[in-house]
Amino acid sequence: MRASVGTKVMLAVGVIVFLSVQSIFYYMSESHERNIMEQLRQQAKTVTDQILLVRLWAAENRERVMPVPAELTYELSELSNEMYDYKVKLITFKPRDPENYPADEFEREALLDFMQGVSEERYTVTSELYEYAVPMYIEKPCLRCHVDQGYREGDLRGALVVEIPVSDVLTSLERTRTQLIFYGFALSLGIMLAILGIMRIVVITPLKKVKEAALKLSKRDYSARVNVEKEDELGELARVFNSMVEELKNKEAQVIQSEKMATVGKLAAGIAHQINNPLANIILYSQIHREDVKDRETKKVLEIIEEEATLASRVVQGLLDFSRQREFKNEVTQVNEVIRKMLNILKPQLQYKNIKLELDLDEKLPEIKGDSAKLLDAFINIATNAIDAMDEGGKLTIRTRRSDGEVVVEISDTGTGIPEEHLGRIFDPFFTTKEVGKGTGLGLYITYSIIEKHGGRIDVESSLGRGTTFRIYLPGESHAGNTDS
Repeated sequence: MRASVGTKVMLAVGVIVFLSVQSIFYYMSESHERNIMEQLRQQAKTVTDQILLVRLWAAENRERVMPVPAELTYELSELSNEMYDYKVKLITFKPRDPENYPADEFEREALLDFMQGVSEERYTVTSELYEYAVPMYIEKPCLRCHVDQGYREGDLRGALVVEIPVSDVLTSLERTRTQLIFYGFALSLGIMLAILGIMRIVVITPLKKVKEAALKLSKRDYSARVNVEKEDELGELARVFNSMVEELKNKEAQVIQSEKMATVGKLAAGIAHQINNPLANIILYSQIHREDVKDRETKKVLEIIEEEATLASRVVQGLLDFSRQREFKNEVTQVNEVIRKMLNILKPQLQYKNIKLELDLDEKLPEIKGDSAKLLDAFINIATNAIDAMDEGGKLTIRTRRSDGEVVVEISDTGTGIPEEHLGRIFDPFFTTKEVGKGTGLGLYITYSIIEKHGGRIDVESSLGRGTTFRIYLPGESHAGNTDS
């Protein structure tokens, strides 16, 4: 079974928290035990120091004190045992009383250490007792009783041992250790549950929303959205995901539209080829008969036939241009030269419609990489629309300039303008505001495709009754994009 992210995080954090808390509590337990042992040592040391002091005082005041130091030590041991449950005894390898001979391994090792000068105190802990031993040295007053045993001042006489019962203390320590383990486990569990709750709110729930939205998106449901209103990484992830969904939706729409246009293009090409030749024959025979016919009415009818057939031929040619996929020529091109070729083609129309031309070309324009023939088509389409918008004359302004490494071409007219509600659709295929028979709606769509192919863009501004301005931005040669077909 595959573990979820929440489970993995929970386990990882749980292990870390548990080990951390148990380590802290273990240190506290060990520290508490050390403190208890130190207290026992201090108690035992205090008892031995007092007894040694009393023994020395008794030896110095032997004339006034009846019990000898050994008997006094025995009496103090009895009193300590009666009052505090402590036991005190003297041990030596040269005892006068056999009871003073070392009774166990600890006492023997303590005496040996003291004889060798290894330490000045020894202690051990058993399940019942805390045993503490300190050396006893011969003082000058002690020689009154021990001179006959061959001792000299400063010699080791033996050791004083204090035994303190610790069964209750050890039981308390064990109980404390058990409680610390239990409290550590409970605290670890509480922290783990708190972290899990926070993780569920902060991370797991938002991630589940992303997962659910991704599953919807995998089924091409573009209504999938992640509603995470947070100013953190997960909120940013949600916004990026929503943006991606919107972009995928638009891309799919573009793909569908492209497929539709490809289908329409194939259909248009087939229709155009079927009717183009008959139209050419109609135009040809109209021209031939118009030259031979003398009757004005008949000549007028033939002229109308030729004009209408020519118009139909132009529509067919537009459909052919729309459907034709010509190879893109990526070559160095001078924009000003393309514009001059366009003006040579459109000059008769400008004169016929009494349109004034204002030309402002930057002669230091950088060259661009592209297809001059396709650019010529794009410029002609825009300029022709401008001319068509000025039926009663006007002014056509064409400018070129440089801007941030780009070549900018502006084509402005003083015509009727474009309604604001149509500005967003003028580059759509087959969209036109012209009368039926005067436009196919493909010119600006083809223009937009050509400029986009060159890595450029088009902006348009228009005001009803005042005219329209198209701005074409093309990357200069050093900034040109990949225009390979």
